[in-house]
Amino acid sequence: MITIRKEQKKALSSYSRTTFIGRMRDYLLETNTAGCEKIGLDHLEQTLDEIIEICSSYEIRMQRNIAEFAGFCVSHRVGFEENPEHSEALRILMDSKMAEGTKLLQLRTYFSSNAEAGI
Repeated sequence: MITIRKEQKKALSSYSRTTFIGRMRDYLLETNTAGCEKIGLDHLEQTLDEIIEICSSYEIRMQRNIAEFAGFCVSHRVGFEENPEHSEALRILMDSKMAEGTKLLQLRTYFSSNAEAGI
């Protein structure tokens, strides 16, 4: 049996988070360069780290869902859900009965219908 000490687990967790942030950065730079440039390329990794914490507060924990939420943040600005214009997005995110995948599906639908309406 392999035993992982707390120090090793912490180091692995930190490494995992760092590599995930790097993969998110690369993906977002490829798919939304303009949004990343608005944030500032030198601040992008720090912003992605903050987005992970924001996701945690909305019970979004899976990496693919965090990455999708980060995409919304890059496109619509970090903290978009606090803007009264996006009160529906906040309602979706705050719904504790909704699974995280459903929250992201609802957000995709919300932003897609807003784009079609020209909002």
